[in-house]
Amino acid sequence: AFLGAASGQSDFATIMLAFHKGVWAFFAMFVIVVATWTTNDNNLYSGTLSIYALMRAIPKWLLTLIGGALGTILALAGIIGKFQTWLSILGVTIPPIGAVMAVDFFLFQGSEYRYEKLGSLPGIRVVPIISWAAGTAFGFLTYFKVFTFTTASALDTIIVAAVLHFVLMLVTGNKVKG
Repeated sequence: AFLGAASGQSDFATIMLAFHKGVWAFFAMFVIVVATWTTNDNNLYSGTLSIYALMRAIPKWLLTLIGGALGTILALAGIIGKFQTWLSILGVTIPPIGAVMAVDFFLFQGSEYRYEKLGSLPGIRVVPIISWAAGTAFGFLTYFKVFTFTTASALDTIIVAAVLHFVLMLVTGNKVKG
């Protein structure tokens, strides 16, 4: 805010470029580093904890080091230019996960989703993975305009994954809970 008032600008990049000389350059660089640090330390921390939950054999400090190095390399390589593409990929791949889980919980396996039963559940269930993969593939076909279903790729993935999961569960001998 102080640099914005001093430069008469409101665009962050323009403000930082306006102060590229002298003591202001140091202050501008300090603001950028601190702003980036306070955001990305939380990203690295939560990412490390998530990966550690899946891979306990690797120490947290090593996962943190690997994640920090990878993040720095990707940032230097200009990954921000692909951010919109990344969000589009997530918009097609994540919604069918929820669809499969909802159908599985509410119509078939709801009683199995209890903490005390986690140890007896299979590590991998093929039907949900097939349902998710098919829904995702269908979503990418609609996203890239190979054909149109509902005009919203995320909704397409939800519908296809949910219906396919329902049908595959019935075909594989599962009963709808009553």
